[in-house]
Amino acid sequence: SFEKMRSGSFKDPVPSHYVLGYHMTSYMEMVKGTLAWDKITNRSIKKYGLISRSAKKLYGLNNRELYAATISHLDDYFEEDIHPKDSALLNLEPKNFTQYELPKLAKDGSMIYLKNTYKNIPAYYRFNGKEEEKIFEPGILHSEHWFDLHDGKLIWTEFIPNLIWENEDYSSLKILDIESGKASYLGNKKNKFFYPKWDVNGDKIGLIELGENTQQSLVLLDKNASEIKRLELDPGIFISAIVKVDGSKFWVVKNIDEQSQLVEYGINTGEIRSLGPPFNAIIRHPVIHGSSIYFSTTVGIREQIVRLNLEDQELEVMTDAPFRAIDPLVKDDELIYISYEGIGYTIRKKALIPIENILPQEPIIAFYDSLGRGKKSIINDVPTTQHITSPFKKSKEFLQIHSWVPQVIPPNFGISLLLANKMGTFQGELTYVYNSNEGASQFSGRLNYAQIYPKLFVGASHTLNRNANKVEPPFDQVPGFFSGRPWSETDVNTGAILPFYLNRGKWSRFLSFEASGHYLMANLNEYSNTLSNLSFPYLKGRLIFYNLKRRSKRQINTRWGQSVLFDYSQSTDPSIASQFYFLSTFYFPGLFKTHSFLLAPFYKYEPFSYTDNTNYQYFFLDAYPSNYGYDRPAAENSYRILAKYTMPLWYPDIGVTGLAFFKRLYASAFYDYSYYTRPDGNIEQNTIGLDLNIDMVLLRVYPFQLGFRGFYRLDNAAANDPFGFEILFYGFSF
Repeated sequence: SFEKMRSGSFKDPVPSHYVLGYHMTSYMEMVKGTLAWDKITNRSIKKYGLISRSAKKLYGLNNRELYAATISHLDDYFEEDIHPKDSALLNLEPKNFTQYELPKLAKDGSMIYLKNTYKNIPAYYRFNGKEEEKIFEPGILHSEHWFDLHDGKLIWTEFIPNLIWENEDYSSLKILDIESGKASYLGNKKNKFFYPKWDVNGDKIGLIELGENTQQSLVLLDKNASEIKRLELDPGIFISAIVKVDGSKFWVVKNIDEQSQLVEYGINTGEIRSLGPPFNAIIRHPVIHGSSIYFSTTVGIREQIVRLNLEDQELEVMTDAPFRAIDPLVKDDELIYISYEGIGYTIRKKALIPIENILPQEPIIAFYDSLGRGKKSIINDVPTTQHITSPFKKSKEFLQIHSWVPQVIPPNFGISLLLANKMGTFQGELTYVYNSNEGASQFSGRLNYAQIYPKLFVGASHTLNRNANKVEPPFDQVPGFFSGRPWSETDVNTGAILPFYLNRGKWSRFLSFEASGHYLMANLNEYSNTLSNLSFPYLKGRLIFYNLKRRSKRQINTRWGQSVLFDYSQSTDPSIASQFYFLSTFYFPGLFKTHSFLLAPFYKYEPFSYTDNTNYQYFFLDAYPSNYGYDRPAAENSYRILAKYTMPLWYPDIGVTGLAFFKRLYASAFYDYSYYTRPDGNIEQNTIGLDLNIDMVLLRVYPFQLGFRGFYRLDNAAANDPFGFEILFYGFSF
């Protein structure tokens, strides 16, 4: 449905908005003319209207109607009744979208491939013809996934970040010994390598390296990743795959002038030899077997496996897949390939017999021929003007708003506007936060300077309705609940952040140290004119660390992980204020792949009295999360442990047209225990309950979570009112 296409799904594969937009805009131009979208967008800007309404007004088709017409047109390209002809080695899973990639043949005859499902993160698997065994879970791979296998050694490249600069990363070699199960990075991690390929003897590695100016080089390494030889390619040439490495010869897919061709490069001489004819379609994942090269390319409107005979240059179509056949592997007298079949991927096999001979051909791309764009290259129309360069002014378009995000870290709930200049050297944040412990509202702003390390920042905040809930001013010896009129306060600050980006493999890791100096002005006479306003400097330190395993599409929480936060604030005059708290969460696997269990220990220390038994003059804004179902009492020591089990219940994929689309319903059962120490007696809070949460998309644009919490208080203090109910808003962003 159109609603599902716009909102996505946890149940079925749904193309991205780029794919959807390509087809819808192309169809509109086909039936209404190539200037249709110019007119629609111009009207939308001038009339401050939605594009859908402008399309309806000008051409009689709103977005839903245009989508229906587009899909109807696309249906004409495919047969109604499609049955794959070749037998399956590994079937698709209709209720768990599964993608197989790049089958390779191990020396024992088993097949090794990359597998990714909605329930599991990507991993390498081995299939011996009867059973499937998981071998290893790699990290974040290049979008064009690739790995190679030789003599029990898998090799691929993974993205890893620069240690201290967020927007700089590398593509580094990684190798796995299948028998031992041990994986390690190979050589220097600060490289930009792609498409590694073992040479025919298995003692060298050929690969593509990307330079800072996007220029490519073919590089030959020894087995320890030390460079032997490189060949820098001419600008405009793009190598998208390596077929074979044999000594100083690289067989590759060369792309230039919108054509792909299999060629041989002599890395010592730079000499190029053609291996086959040029194609006007992509040549994807070629493999060599005997005197032939097998690869996938577009034949008509579908991607099929094609064989190039190197001796007579004959091209033969090997498959007749209903949608897409990719990633060929030849084993004995059979062709093994991966077939995409709408609701998932299947590994199929067939006899090594061609279907028909072909010549290189233009792919038939829906709409393009009728729009007159299919055979026209834009490469020669690109201007060659040499522009004058000058230093970028960091103040140019200073701090433009680029997005907004929710702030949902109980007991704080709010929203932030994020700003930055074009280069990201200056970054800003404007935030509103409501503190549910005190009922306080805080408005704050912060400016980061991110071009040096550590990052520097300045900020300020103004808080209304502070209610410390500690002791009644003028802060006498008897702690009690603050029940009077609240006060406001202002805080100005400056400091530095030392972030460390530590992602490795399947683990997302981050460590940050933050130190800041503050000057706070509390307007206590707003509470009572007998009190003097309080102004004082204080220091603040914060440490954040998390280590989280990658999640699959359907996993609500990570199955393994840890996150911790330490926060310490101390006035320079030790008798004014002091606060320390520690928040943590530890994640564990549940009973099934999409279930999870977490334990969250929390602790806070904020003493009422100073060393000479005089009370502190001020208490910092209370950011410590309260027990589910309770208000948080004042305490010197606060202990809490939360246990929660989370599982999905339903993937409805239904909605109210144009308003909301419901993607997932999931539940969390919890037990929550807190213990507070106070001079006038200790307090226990004890709760069990259940959360029901809905993942939805509002107005076809905004991801949103809505929750309902029911709880039962177990302690004696709640005997008269044990049951409770809350509505939870998790916020949305774009």
